[in-house]
Amino acid sequence: VTPFPEINGYPRDETVCSDKAFAAFVQAQKASGGYDHSESVGELAAFLWSVVQKENATNINVAQGKVNTNVSGNSIIKGELVANSLFSWISIGLRGDKDFAMEGSHVLVAMNGGNYTPSFGFDMSMDPTFNEHVIGDSTPFRLWNTPIPSSDMLESTVNVDNDECFVSLSFQTGSFAGKPLNISGEDKVIWAANGKDSFMQYHGHDLRGVFNVHWNDGTVKLSEVAEGDDKGVDNDYDHGSGGGDHKNEGASAATGPMSFALSFTGFLISKIIISYMFESTGFLI
Repeated sequence: VTPFPEINGYPRDETVCSDKAFAAFVQAQKASGGYDHSESVGELAAFLWSVVQKENATNINVAQGKVNTNVSGNSIIKGELVANSLFSWISIGLRGDKDFAMEGSHVLVAMNGGNYTPSFGFDMSMDPTFNEHVIGDSTPFRLWNTPIPSSDMLESTVNVDNDECFVSLSFQTGSFAGKPLNISGEDKVIWAANGKDSFMQYHGHDLRGVFNVHWNDGTVKLSEVAEGDDKGVDNDYDHGSGGGDHKNEGASAATGPMSFALSFTGFLISKIIISYMFESTGFLI
């Protein structure tokens, strides 16, 4: 199995990137952003936010760079997702209403580079790229990587802050990929990140989560993420020339015994046939 190209700095120094250091990073981001609320949204992430007023802000489409004046209401969310991870990619948005958490979700995605292709990943020599997407019925990024053309995201506020240990994604918006936030009530939010490779690959079981947030009350309730929400990730990776699939080690290990069994069965059948032929002439093998 060919490993995916790793991002710069991987693996990180865990003696430096400790839980204590992450807690300090979260507090620093909260202080610098002046957020009203800060809650843990998993073992490896925190979400910071405030409900703020639009105040004549110019609304720019993140994906297309076009002015968009379709923000509804006077309030928007100033938010920041902070992850205990290096920065390959990081994402947050509104969970979809399908059986699996990712499917149909409206998300903001930041990747640590640009010019993404399924065959070559993204170019890590470029500046980070920010786009909004709707996740399709299949979870691999290559199948839903086309950005949504209209947005309420304020481009000037979308930013990534990262160091040799941690990453945060900040934004101000009234919606994700065209789906409006219920700022006067609550929303179900989904997040994920990857701190390893440059191919927009799987977030793993720790760097993902779902939570309900009541924006004004400042309360968060974590949701259980079922194992089934990883549907399709084991064998459906983005890699290989021409966009072919890169099978992971688990998949290879699973197919190995079957391949051996088929080969050995073929060998036995061949041996029986040859033995029969030679027995008729007085030779044994």
